[in-house]
Amino acid sequence: MQLTEEYFARHAIKVPLVRHTEFGSVLFLTPDPKDTASTVKWALGTIMFKPDNLHPGKYSIRLSQPVHNSGERGTNGYQNIENDEIEWDVYEEHILEWSKKKIRIPTAANLRVVIDPKEVELAAWEMFVFNFDTNLVRYASDGTLFKSLDLDLPFAERHRGFLEMIEKLRHEAPNFYELWNRDLKRNTVDKYAYWLANLIGENSAA
Repeated sequence: MQLTEEYFARHAIKVPLVRHTEFGSVLFLTPDPKDTASTVKWALGTIMFKPDNLHPGKYSIRLSQPVHNSGERGTNGYQNIENDEIEWDVYEEHILEWSKKKIRIPTAANLRVVIDPKEVELAAWEMFVFNFDTNLVRYASDGTLFKSLDLDLPFAERHRGFLEMIEKLRHEAPNFYELWNRDLKRNTVDKYAYWLANLIGENSAA
């Protein structure tokens, strides 16, 4: 919690706060993951600050969705849906407006934002498997992969399956382990913009 947020919390002041971020991510899921009508159930939002030596920097705000088996084909893992470049002086206004709108992708409508840290990990993992589906299935013989994805299992058991699967990749498929760390862990899980996720969540509940 930053100093401003601590002060507002201590004095019960309800003001939406927008943070500057060099790079941040936020994940969205379909409200009902079992909905078979939605072939792609996730969206990834990112904010990236672009500095400029001669002028104030800009922010790139992007919304994309994963592409099935894109890793096997060697193509870009995400299909771009929205990509806005925002001047620094309208960044706060833009983020506040963006946080209020309904997030939609071509294959699903009205996605919900992910806020819980363990669900962030699991949603990122699901996208990773979606991207490398055919490649990863060869490591599914002991059932661990399916346990991490089985929506009929309790969430805690699925999360344990995810952790076990990461260890399995670390020992048996270091190339995929590194891909997970590079593409999803470092750039999505570790840089998750919880301040933005909470802001979107609060607006969704209003």
